[in-house]
Amino acid sequence: MYATGAGLIEREGSYFNRYTGYFSEALRGDTWSVEGIPFDTWPMPRIDNRVSFSTPAKTWAFLRAKLALGSSEIRQATELVTLAERRAQQVLGWRLGNARRSWLIRFCARQLASYPLRRRNLEVWLRRVRPRLLLTEEGCYGHMAVLNATAREYGIPVAEFQHGITTSGHIAYNVAPVLATNAKYRDTQPNYFLAYGSWWNAQFNAPVSKVVVGNPHRSALLERRERPRVEAAPLVLVLGDGIETDLYIALCRELGELLPAPFKVVFRPHPLERDRVLAGRCTKFGRVAIDQGRDIYPSLFKSHVVVSEVSTGLFEAAGLVERIFVWNTPKSRFSLPGHPFAHFGTATELANAIQTTSAGFIRDSMQKSLWAPNWRARFTRFTDSVINGNQDTETRLYCE
Repeated sequence: MYATGAGLIEREGSYFNRYTGYFSEALRGDTWSVEGIPFDTWPMPRIDNRVSFSTPAKTWAFLRAKLALGSSEIRQATELVTLAERRAQQVLGWRLGNARRSWLIRFCARQLASYPLRRRNLEVWLRRVRPRLLLTEEGCYGHMAVLNATAREYGIPVAEFQHGITTSGHIAYNVAPVLATNAKYRDTQPNYFLAYGSWWNAQFNAPVSKVVVGNPHRSALLERRERPRVEAAPLVLVLGDGIETDLYIALCRELGELLPAPFKVVFRPHPLERDRVLAGRCTKFGRVAIDQGRDIYPSLFKSHVVVSEVSTGLFEAAGLVERIFVWNTPKSRFSLPGHPFAHFGTATELANAIQTTSAGFIRDSMQKSLWAPNWRARFTRFTDSVINGNQDTETRLYCE
């Protein structure tokens, strides 16, 4: 299992990967994980110690690629960037600029130079370990192309497990028809995509076989937790995007002034901005409280309204939180076209909607299409079809 490490949470005094850990348990530990180290914390001890880290190999490949960089990679990268630059000018009227163009050429050239090195490392590893299945995070992302292509050549199936929102606005999963139908491009993609529910599979056109599995972490929390309303006062949870922190705090402040007591407004930083927001040990911005927990679900359980632009938490709230609102911005219109939630333009509009309308409630049928039940049975059926070659199971699986 390949993972970024961004899914680590604390459980029983140790770290547990909420993306891969449940799959490992379902496979009775017959797994090995290779993870990145995305934060400044050494991710040990672990509940499952069958793990190694990708950072040393990535560092080695990066340094070797700088030494191996030659005219061929520069030429190919220049052709690629020139094409992208021309299309950006034609379609968007946007110019790349000389400094950015030069940087992008060298970046792409170094990536190209690293591919043969990464491939050789993978071949040694695949021959030694002989895995029957590779489960990956971000499998459709470009940086996984070498792993996907190499594994396919060795006859090893690759399946990406969904790790966040996958919509028709997500650039990693939606490509031009010329790529979606191109055999060489398909070989750089995973064989399978394991979705949370049927709604997600209808949102993208990446050339992969789409399978409905469910969300193990969400299911586990719902199975073992009662969900009493901890907050008697209605709580509005605003989810940050990891980038425009000040913009979100300004929205929260305004919303806090507009909503009368007993409403409470809480800002939950995105993992990318969490450490920065909490660095000052501040627990409030005016009337707005700061959510300091790492796991989003305890926060969802006690919330009445969830608000954001493009957060996965909007979807995770479906079925757990009474009302959900999307901030209607150019970013959300691009990233979440056709989303199933209510929307607002300003803090005043949102405050009025919360107090005077029934907007934001989610239909039961939509909730079920977002979050399929019985993930263990679905995942077992999938692994049985792929690893053991049970074609009858595979046919049933993909017809859902």
